[in-house]
Amino acid sequence: MTEEVTSSNGIRQYQSGNDLILEHRFRKRNAQYFWQLSRAVTQCIEKGKITSWVGTSTAIQERKNFAEDGTAGECPNTTTG
Repeated sequence: MTEEVTSSNGIRQYQSGNDLILEHRFRKRNAQYFWQLSRAVTQCIEKGKITSWVGTSTAIQERKNFAEDGTAGECPNTTTG
């Protein structure tokens, strides 16, 4: 089962072994914030015993910008024709 993690239930989700989906912000050294989407799934050798987590993190700042004001910015790899 995949559930969205919030600060209030993050520890419980982690301990339960359920897949994690977390939208969170990082602060850059220049004090700007940017959004990331992190996902993780457990790896188990024995039933009920979590041996590790495997995950990914994706930058989602442009998606957040679009949801907020309808502008996603320009994609440098966009081909026009």
